[in-house]
Amino acid sequence: METQMSPAPVHKPKRSWIQRILGQSRKEDARFALELTGEGAEFAAPHANASSDLLSYQRALLEQMEEEGLAEAIPAGYFVAAPELSRLGDDEARLLALPVPLEGKLELSVTGRTTQHAFQVKGQLCLPDGDRLPLPPPYGVVIHIPGLGDRLLRGPWYDAARALDDHARLESAQRTEPRNLALVASLQSAERNGLPIDLRHFRELEVVVPDKPSVAVTKMRDGSLRVSPNFGEGIAVDDVDLRLGQLEGEDGNSLRVRDKIVLLDGERRAAVKEVMQRHHIPAAEAKQFLETPSAFLDPGLIDLETGFAVRVEGVTVFQHIPSAEFGGSGTDWFEAAANACSPEVIVNLISSFEELSEFECNLQEARQSGAAYARCREQSIDISEPEAVDQALDKVRDRLVSEPSGAGGDKPKKERATFELKEALEGVDGKPADTAGPIDIDYSAYKRTPFTHQREGIEWMLRLSAASLRPETREQGPQGGLLADDMGLGKTYMAIVAVDQYLQRMREVGETEKPVLVVAPLSLLQNWADEVEKTVAQSPFDDVVILQADRDLNRFRLEGQARETHQDLEDGQLLDESSVRYALRVGKTYPDSVRLDRPRRLVLTSYDTLRNYQFSLGRIDWSWVIFDEAQNVKNPNTLQTRAAAALRAQFKLLATGTPVENRLSEFWCIMDIAQPGLLGTWSEFKDSYVSPAESDPVGVGRQLHSDVGRFMLRRVKEDVLDGLPPKTILRGARMPTDDEDASFRQFLRAPMTDVQIRHYDQALSDLHALKEANQGNAGALKALHRLRQVSLHPALLDKATDTQSPQQWAAESGKVMAIRPILEQIRAANEKVLIFAIYKTLQRHLKVWLEAEFGVPVSIVNGETKTRASGHSPSRLQIIDRFQQTPGFAILIMSPVAAGVGLTVTEANHVIHLERHWNPAKEAQATDRVYRIGQQRPVQVYLPASAHPQFTSFDDKLDQLLKSKESIKDAVISPALDESAVLSTL
Repeated sequence: METQMSPAPVHKPKRSWIQRILGQSRKEDARFALELTGEGAEFAAPHANASSDLLSYQRALLEQMEEEGLAEAIPAGYFVAAPELSRLGDDEARLLALPVPLEGKLELSVTGRTTQHAFQVKGQLCLPDGDRLPLPPPYGVVIHIPGLGDRLLRGPWYDAARALDDHARLESAQRTEPRNLALVASLQSAERNGLPIDLRHFRELEVVVPDKPSVAVTKMRDGSLRVSPNFGEGIAVDDVDLRLGQLEGEDGNSLRVRDKIVLLDGERRAAVKEVMQRHHIPAAEAKQFLETPSAFLDPGLIDLETGFAVRVEGVTVFQHIPSAEFGGSGTDWFEAAANACSPEVIVNLISSFEELSEFECNLQEARQSGAAYARCREQSIDISEPEAVDQALDKVRDRLVSEPSGAGGDKPKKERATFELKEALEGVDGKPADTAGPIDIDYSAYKRTPFTHQREGIEWMLRLSAASLRPETREQGPQGGLLADDMGLGKTYMAIVAVDQYLQRMREVGETEKPVLVVAPLSLLQNWADEVEKTVAQSPFDDVVILQADRDLNRFRLEGQARETHQDLEDGQLLDESSVRYALRVGKTYPDSVRLDRPRRLVLTSYDTLRNYQFSLGRIDWSWVIFDEAQNVKNPNTLQTRAAAALRAQFKLLATGTPVENRLSEFWCIMDIAQPGLLGTWSEFKDSYVSPAESDPVGVGRQLHSDVGRFMLRRVKEDVLDGLPPKTILRGARMPTDDEDASFRQFLRAPMTDVQIRHYDQALSDLHALKEANQGNAGALKALHRLRQVSLHPALLDKATDTQSPQQWAAESGKVMAIRPILEQIRAANEKVLIFAIYKTLQRHLKVWLEAEFGVPVSIVNGETKTRASGHSPSRLQIIDRFQQTPGFAILIMSPVAAGVGLTVTEANHVIHLERHWNPAKEAQATDRVYRIGQQRPVQVYLPASAHPQFTSFDDKLDQLLKSKESIKDAVISPALDESAVLSTL
């Protein structure tokens, strides 16, 4: 038993890597010259031959900011606008030599009322040492404090200081009520974003600055129309109508609607006046108004999206199902820890009651299980300090829930609404149509000839969907199927051809060709549109709509309507069709030119948009609905999963190469959407499969595969692709019994450096002490996380020895140094390589070191990289295209999470997993960006591992556990490791 421990080391004071770099840099070191302006900051590069470690790190950060759209390249270097500077992290601000952040509180002194020209608001700084002084005017993103010097204004500080200064510069006559209210709105927004400020003077005011007004149309009994301004923001149209008289006269620039003040500037006021002039449309003109509202109202002032919503039945409050019923939390804990944020960020992240409720459920489960992190809108939140979390939640509630207003009582709560679903369809026999003989398809009509396995996949879909073409078998026949092919086999191509063939068959039997819906991750929507062009010579679709906010959504959305998940209802209430609110123009009520559900239309949308507009999309009668990367609907505790199950379609295709990522409940959930009732209710499934799988996962997985039968098609690349080059996995991890492991390579086994050993021993000692003291899982998980960090690089602990040059940084990690000879061999072969790492700090250090070591530009693709190009910032695909087109040797750093879907990088044939993902499915997804159709060269996958001189290391034990999961890949079950499995081995 491994019980001997090294003496606990004496640590130096904690300092971040940026502090260490700055602490050792000299004045003469080359660096970007900082020039602060009223608009932001210019970072001027030194002369071309200048070089220093500090300069390299600064350039790496500015390049990354440019790729994320936060900086602009200019001839002299880079420009960063003041709002972006104010939102930099502490380390990034220090690296760019910005002043230290302002700390303290802001108090206000108010003179006059918002209705008076004498209205003034002055700010007073309350510094941490107790001193008070007037808030100096900002110069861009800094203020100068006598005796202290310049101070950086962080996000809400910047917003508040700028608003106060802009208002103070107004002449008395310019301080009109709208401008005074605009100041109040800015200060309230800054408080919501975390500014320590006393707003007791404005507690009775809630100021709303709406977006561009739209119109709401009500059909009267006589056929005429009532046209009303619509501001959204939860402001009822009827309440607005009752108060439009407040805008009469030249000074009418705001509306007091219940507990809100709606602030209208010049254009917004003109828009409302425009609507007031056409408040009533006679019955004889109603049809013309609905078809061409621009003939009545100015589209330059008003968003002219009108119409009458259709209704659905069975809408109720979303009820959270305890995750214990579905086999645990399934948190990707290491990934969560690598990207963890402080609790304060939820103040900005949570913007609705829906999101608040979802986070509270996640938080409760995390605390019950002893987890150290909880999810909030795809962010990992550190919950190890309950008091800090509770304080942040209080701020969120104060913002979302209005104070009682006199006799009006409490404001109704906006609940998360969703469909009420039956557990299973009655009378479904679950048997695919028996179509004898081959299906006749003329593949010459397509631009690409399918592989044999793709022909088989297309014919499988058409056989399975055949019953849905006949009304007499439509309801009781197969409802859908799961295409679970390995990644890179062409699922998109197969689906497009199958849909084309299906629509042809609809024409043949005399049916209207109903629209088709594809739900996919946002980054894949354009890829689907492109694939249609690449696949069919003559498109089966009249048009393709990308239903997203930055594309076609506004063409079909009723402006001013909030997301459909926000409905006025109480627990236990079931809304009838007349009480549900809709936000999209769906149905024959609307002209074909503006309705979403036109025949022969392909609608592409994301899972988030499906969730937000679930009732409108659920009303449409689709021919096919395709869920790409269907693992996005694996969790019954998400609204998008409920919305997916409720969609009406003649056939549903769910496509994913990883039908099980964490636990068997995911497979049940996906199949329940494809074919309700096939695997019984969840309780039945749990008894039949989940419980037995605990003792026999391989056997149960194979049995499940067999029981699903023809409703699932699953192939792996190695079995179906003739001529696919070989893939070799080489690993540096080794257990004492691994003498016969053919994949082991000594050059990938990286001895820990002295500093790694010291920190590793201390972390292991802390872990054992926590386990012996039985202090709960949260502390043990943090200690486990430290073992993972130090196995990568001790600098991730922020306690490593001083580092200055990239070479010295690399030398502190045996694992980092182990990849250097690999990269030299790849360079000698003139080939390309992907390096996978999760930590952003590690990514940035690698970039600087690799550029210095190999003299090639290195880009980073992670979750912050934009999925679409904007301004000067390249998109994720553009960065990859640039990498692919670079002649010869090239390096690209990627996050395994960002690389999970929709990316093809077949110009690279080497993959280094410097930081391993503990979910084997995610690791396989990352590798398969390279190993897929189109790859011409043998693929080498390297798994370096840190080795401890005395103990079996973390990397060794993690590798052993991951290998145990790989053995059941083809049996459907390939779940991630649970953190307890890792803890139990240490």
